[in-house]
Amino acid sequence: MISFGRTIPITIYPSFWLLVLGLGWSSMSGIYGIFLFGVVVFISLIAHEFGHALTAYYFGQRVSIELTLLGGATLRLGKSGGLLREFLIICMGPLASISIVILSRLLIQINLGGAALTPFLSLMFIANLFWTVINLLPVQPLDGGKIMEIVLLVLFPRKGRRLSFLVSAGFGLAASLFFFSAGAIFAGAIFMLCFWESVQSYRLMRDQGEGDGYYKELNEIESQVSSGQYTEVFAKLHALLEKTNLPKAILARAYKQLIELYLAQEKAREAYEAVKAAEVGLQNNLPYQLLVLKQLAAYRTSHFDESVQAGSQAYRMRPELSTAILLALASGQRHNTIETVRWLQSAKSLGFDDFKKLLACSDFDSVRVDPTIASFTY
Repeated sequence: MISFGRTIPITIYPSFWLLVLGLGWSSMSGIYGIFLFGVVVFISLIAHEFGHALTAYYFGQRVSIELTLLGGATLRLGKSGGLLREFLIICMGPLASISIVILSRLLIQINLGGAALTPFLSLMFIANLFWTVINLLPVQPLDGGKIMEIVLLVLFPRKGRRLSFLVSAGFGLAASLFFFSAGAIFAGAIFMLCFWESVQSYRLMRDQGEGDGYYKELNEIESQVSSGQYTEVFAKLHALLEKTNLPKAILARAYKQLIELYLAQEKAREAYEAVKAAEVGLQNNLPYQLLVLKQLAAYRTSHFDESVQAGSQAYRMRPELSTAILLALASGQRHNTIETVRWLQSAKSLGFDDFKKLLACSDFDSVRVDPTIASFTY
């Protein structure tokens, strides 16, 4: 893993080079062709993500860029400040790619660099044009899908997000079938995954709309938590969770409240058992907040493998500092030096700097002597 940059940290994971090698091998011939393709992919992705990142940074968000097996991603912390700003942040990525398309075409026309640069410029033109067209399809989580979601939210404030997932599912399925029929198996598989995720998100939001009565009950329970009526709260939550055919959104929120209560009262074992029950009820498809709670409950009950697994999933969804630190602690308990270094670097990229105090924790006893880990305290 390679990390560099301070204002906008950039992390390149080893899996990214597998992506470059795989795409280059299937698209180009010869070592030089694969190398040239890799350079084009790297420059194009960095430019695209910087379009997002610089705009988000201008609006006050903390940003970082990651290059992984799935391509590039701009991770953002903090609120953007409304739909208009969110729209601008999303649009600046494709605009950066379009700028490369225009610039490459102009340089080819004026024959800058002669025959030596023409293959490189031609590949830059084709790759960015193709990617921009694909990326602007109204499919979540592509930029086109996010733009469509914002437009629908403006037109239909109450149902816009749910409609966006319905549209995304339709276009995702159509794109998947098209690429499969064209023999592009990798692209077809990616769009099939987008289709499935959109369907799941649509179902979840539909269930939320159907569970208004349960939401009222959960809101009342939250009020009782605030007033310290814990005995009644536990009884009501258990009674609610015993009901059959609960919408999954209600089930997830009820388990979230129950697990949070157990953790707040230092009942880690009960919290962990509630997490396992939630996994059964939600068919192992835990939403972000329950993954975070599973990470903490598993850590407090010394189920460190499960803590790392849940934390890694949560971090991919939303890179939070607390998640990265707990991942580093659990990885230290597993005596896994490589993973510990990875999560310490993630914490550093999110602005954490008190490593001397953190590494004094007993969780790091088995890995603290490693020179890379020790270097965090310098």
